Amino acid sequence: AAHVPVMAAPPAMAMEAMSSAVNPSTSAVGSAPSANNWPEPFWAAGPLRILEWQDPESEGNVQFQATLIKPLGPEDGGPAPGASSSSSAPAGGQLPLVVHFSGVGSSGGLGDVNHLNIRRHIKGPFVLVAPLRQRGMSWWVLTQDGDWGWVDGDVSLSRVRLLAAWLAALAQQPGINPAWLSLLGYSAGAYAVTELCASGLVNFRAIVLGGVHGHGQPDLKNLDGKRLRRSDEIGEKWDAYLARLATHRGLPGGIFGSHHREDAICPWNHAEAIFASLDARQKQLGLPPAVLEEVTGRGGRKKNKSVHNYSDQTFLRDELWDKLLPYGHDFPVASPLNGDHDHVATDTIAAATAAVITCQPLRPKVPPSCDIRRNGVFLAGAIAWAAGAKATVNFACAGRDFHERMRGAISSLRAAVQGPPGS
Repeated sequence: AAHVPVMAAPPAMAMEAMSSAVNPSTSAVGSAPSANNWPEPFWAAGPLRILEWQDPESEGNVQFQATLIKPLGPEDGGPAPGASSSSSAPAGGQLPLVVHFSGVGSSGGLGDVNHLNIRRHIKGPFVLVAPLRQRGMSWWVLTQDGDWGWVDGDVSLSRVRLLAAWLAALAQQPGINPAWLSLLGYSAGAYAVTELCASGLVNFRAIVLGGVHGHGQPDLKNLDGKRLRRSDEIGEKWDAYLARLATHRGLPGGIFGSHHREDAICPWNHAEAIFASLDARQKQLGLPPAVLEEVTGRGGRKKNKSVHNYSDQTFLRDELWDKLLPYGHDFPVASPLNGDHDHVATDTIAAATAAVITCQPLRPKVPPSCDIRRNGVFLAGAIAWAAGAKATVNFACAGRDFHERMRGAISSLRAAVQGPPGS
């Protein structure tokens, strides 16, 4: 067996317990851990080497593979010199990080990713990581393995926390831009990605879901006799799953998916419901809508009776990678928002939170005469900041009391605007 380098996680990671029904409002996980005998950078050993991350909090570990993906060069039949693609790191030297979760039946790792063909669809380099599926993790975050894991199993909160802590640790490694962490998932892997997104434990820029599965289901499709007798329980799991999705932290880079209407493993109407829940939350946060695209054809296999083999159609698309990676965008690579707005957003949420707790006036960004006072707090400044900084995703992490105050303040401002002059 190959030698497995190990990296220890930081002790006492600040993660609040997750609800089985509705995701809590928590901050992102952890601080950057120190490497023991990983290569530097951690992806330098290439795609075949198995790395291991250990979490002393839970004594769990994640094994994975990592590699640097660069666009094809002229020697590979890629763009000629002077074309728009680049094999060099972006400004600041930090690279985007993309993590792939495979479906049931695969051992995971980079062997399940068509990473050589991905090179044909990108304009700049990024680090690609794929976890290996360890014992008892067919569905990554469910307590049951096997073909019926999605209806028989429950969500394993410890596994969600473990994977979230691992992702946060990778994103904070030297050479990685934490603002450009995106996840890819296919089938059961896509389901795992949705649970990680719903957990709120890590900030992701974007997610891509191919042939997405859910937890439980809303109908009796494909259930055998044993599970038909548990249809109420299975339906409750589905409802709880959609409720978790409806409170996700938000994906500023977008949510993208591909699905086949004839998919016999993951029905189209289930995928529609999953994307509807994700999309409603995106709209609530003022973020790009979730986009579900229909796949046609049979995925390249003549005997693909289940019509559940279209990962290449999901992931090998120029327009998708243009959205996942920072190359060609009109804003700095270091920021998931526009211009310097990310710095303003950070100041905003800190100031707004302090204002709610201490009932002290916010530092105004609008003329004082336009400010209003509600429950002892001046809020127009926070509203102006939220609008100008596109900080909606940060405000989504605030408590219910703060949201109620903000809604009340916005209603008061609207009423004032619509009133007679001088009101």
